Amino acid sequence: MKQLQGIVIRVNDQHTAKVKVEREWMHPKYKKYVKRTKNYLVDIPAGIEVVAGNEVTLVPCAPVSKNKTLVITQKKEA
Repeated sequence: MKQLQGIVIRVNDQHTAKVKVEREWMHPKYKKYVKRTKNYLVDIPAGIEVVAGNEVTLVPCAPVSKNKTLVITQKKEA
């Protein structure tokens, strides 16, 4: 899996955040672009502080818990 770009929706605690990732693809039959979103629970490493609304980059990692298999690598500064 490659790197994903997303927006933080909610910070659950100091180690977990919910991030919305949006992708756009062309429909094979109708030839129109379709947007799809998916929410991921991600791990927040030490040294990175995020709040709702931040843009972040995600990469896969070894499973941290049942639902957390991604980790935040960097926060985009606005």
